[in-house]
This record gives sequence, structure tokens and C-alpha cells, in this order.
Amino acid sequence: MQTVLRSYAEMDRRIRYQDLKENLGIAENTNAAFAMAEGDFIALLDHDDLLAPNALYEIAAALEEHPEADVIYTDEDKVTTDIYCDEITFEGDSIDHMIVLHFKPDFAIDNLRGNNYICHFLVVRRSVVQTVGGFRREFDGAQDYDFIFRCVEQARKVVHVPEILYHWRTH
Repeated sequence: MQTVLRSYAEMDRRIRYQDLKENLGIAENTNAAFAMAEGDFIALLDHDDLLAPNALYEIAAALEEHPEADVIYTDEDKVTTDIYCDEITFEGDSIDHMIVLHFKPDFAIDNLRGNNYICHFLVVRRSVVQTVGGFRREFDGAQDYDFIFRCVEQARKVVHVPEILYHWRTH
């Protein structure tokens, strides 16, 4: 993997790669990546998930429409290796699974306090990430939720892009 990452970084200067000498945990590993970021925005996604082909375009279009946006999030679904779904099995019922798409509400702090519906695909202005200090190690396991709360507190505007642009792997 290191060879592949290094080769991509050599082909395109926008790709940054750092080999951490030890696993620092979710928060500190992510903070190391934040420190390498140079753009105005940071997009968070898991290493094995998928973005829709138009995901970055839709984020850019949202920023064009809302230049004061500091936090942007999209709708999502779940994907196995071969189908988009969230399998729910009912014992003793004829339904083997049902497709569940996560169409999220527009931003409302009271909704967020009860449920981390924002989660993926999250894009945050880099200056906001710097202001809130990135992820906090003591919240590993719930680091996204903590981070989102602190980012939306600082944001001038939170924008929801109501389109499934993130495909979260269920494995």
C-alpha cells in the first residue's frame, strides 16, 4: 500500500502521503491528515467508502450558491460489495431485506442533539477545523459526533445537499 500511495503522491503534487511511525488512534491519525491539508475545505470520508462521481461537483455548486457555508453534508446510502442496501432481516417474515436510503433533514441543531444524522459526506472549511482543534482523542469512537457539534457551533452556515453522494460500505 505504501508503494501505491507514494507513487500517486509522486504523480500529483495535490496528493499527500505520510507514513506515521505508530498508530495514534482515530483522532490523532485524522489530525495528522488535517495538518497536511492545504485547501480551503477538508472533506471527511472513510478509506473504504465510495463517493458518487458528481460528489465534488455538487459540493462546489453548493459553495457557489452559499459562499458563507462552513459545513456541508450530503445524503448517503449503504453498499455491500455488490448492491446498495441496508439489510434488515425479519425473523419469521417473508422479507429478507429492504433497501434503506438515508435522506437527511436540513440542518437543525435540535435534531443533531438527538442523532448524528450528518455523519457522511462531511465537508468543513479548513479554518473551522483549525478553530475547533480537529478531533479530540478522548472521544475516539464518537469523534465524528463531537467534531460535528464543535464545527456547527463555529459555522456561519451549515448546508445540506439533498442528494445521495456518499456510499458507506457495510462490511
